[in-house]
Amino acid sequence: MVQNTDKRQASPPFTTTIRSSCLSSISFGFLTINTLLSAYRARHDPWTVAFVLFAYLDLLALFGCLRAIEKQRAEHGTVEMKGSLKVAVWVLANALNVAFAYRVAQMMPLALYVAVWGMSGFTVIVTFYGLFVYREPENLKNNDTKGVPFSELSPEEKV
Repeated sequence: MVQNTDKRQASPPFTTTIRSSCLSSISFGFLTINTLLSAYRARHDPWTVAFVLFAYLDLLALFGCLRAIEKQRAEHGTVEMKGSLKVAVWVLANALNVAFAYRVAQMMPLALYVAVWGMSGFTVIVTFYGLFVYREPENLKNNDTKGVPFSELSPEEKV
């Protein structure tokens, strides 16, 4: 009978879950404290308070969707996102992108204003393409590298 001597496989994934949970709690606390401090400093400017609260709530919703994706990956062993979850991630991420572009573009001269909005629009289009239009080839989905056109170079070709 062969015994498993590999410590990595023998240890339960429970410690990884605790570390991840602890790091998530610390990050959430840091984000919450910064949001409260920013809202307090901007308490006399309602639009800035609204922006800070919107960004905070949007990030929380986005992190919730990403957590659901991680949970789905752990349960089903797949990276494939469901349609509604994919739409939610795209909308939340781009809402945050557009909100920050709006705030930054307000302080810029015209040329940079156009550049900021151009980059924001480009990001919206590229993320839409990446999430909804692009289809990964079947041989890459199954980690099958036989049909991949990028083959390893021989030692003679590397020199």
